[in-house]
Amino acid sequence: MGDAAALAFTSRSPSETQDVGRRLAAHLRGDDVVALWGELGSGKTVLARGLATGLGADPGAVSSPTFVILHEHRGGRLPLFHLDLYRLESGGLGSTGWEECLEAGGVTAIEWPERAADLLPADRVDVRLEHVSQDDRASPDSARRSESFSPERTVEARRRASTQRGDPSENERRVVLTGSGPRGREIVEGLRVDAARA
Repeated sequence: MGDAAALAFTSRSPSETQDVGRRLAAHLRGDDVVALWGELGSGKTVLARGLATGLGADPGAVSSPTFVILHEHRGGRLPLFHLDLYRLESGGLGSTGWEECLEAGGVTAIEWPERAADLLPADRVDVRLEHVSQDDRASPDSARRSESFSPERTVEARRRASTQRGDPSENERRVVLTGSGPRGREIVEGLRVDAARA
């Protein structure tokens, strides 16, 4: 990644991906924004469940809000506003009410943030989730690489490719957190300190 503010984890299961979200949530406060980047099936919603757990909300209530665009999860120390912009029509972001979430005193998690383009808050935590192939595991610099994420890749195409490579674990993911702006960098640095203590 080349960014000193980046922090990478390897997750070998959905529960480990959820745990990254739980650990991240411990560092979040009102009006923080988490942008969840990754292809279909990469674990964005699983990580959002971890955010809910860490905030004290019900993780079982967190599902991909694809057809609703916005779900609010209350009951924890902060509300979680979970947006999924995958099916958003061009120019339709203004009709979602998402701006109100950004200043409502909760944590806003955004799946498919690239659909927000220039409207995405500059101060945020970017979480990039990607599947790790057998070739990636063998590469010594795989944790430092930044990959582009294509929403056009389907889960089935990924599974076929995984099977063809003899990949033993389709659950293995690289989770890279990067802070954008002063607050985003503060959050990632706090998580880095905690990870070093563990």
